[in-house]
Amino acid sequence: TVCAEGEDIAVSSSDDFVRIITLGINNRISTTGDRVEICSSGYGTIISSTGEESIIKSTGKNYMISACGDSIVSAGLGSWITLTRTKRDNSGNIVPVDVVSWCVDGECIFPDVFYKLGDDDFEPVKISGSIIENIY
Repeated sequence: TVCAEGEDIAVSSSDDFVRIITLGINNRISTTGDRVEICSSGYGTIISSTGEESIIKSTGKNYMISACGDSIVSAGLGSWITLTRTKRDNSGNIVPVDVVSWCVDGECIFPDVFYKLGDDDFEPVKISGSIIENIY
């Protein structure tokens, strides 16, 4: 678990099951592990998660969030969410299949609602129980 507060903080992790909490502005968070949980507030933060089945929650405005592999994301108004569906190719490499981006505008994509990448677009997800229950 990593907790940080302030401006221009950089947090990077490559482990599974990591929990990261940041408070402040213009922070940078990057993870590559599976089932990571990230919570952040403030504004102007960039979050990137390339592991499988992660949960990302931001309560601030004007975030840029990118998540791969059946992850779910909730972001504040004015933030951009990019979700990527991946699969393994014939060589066993993980490759992107679909990439969808939306702005949290309060009309089509709402703040404080968790989304996953469904068959064609973002789908709302209800949070309860474990990470696995939330994703499937």
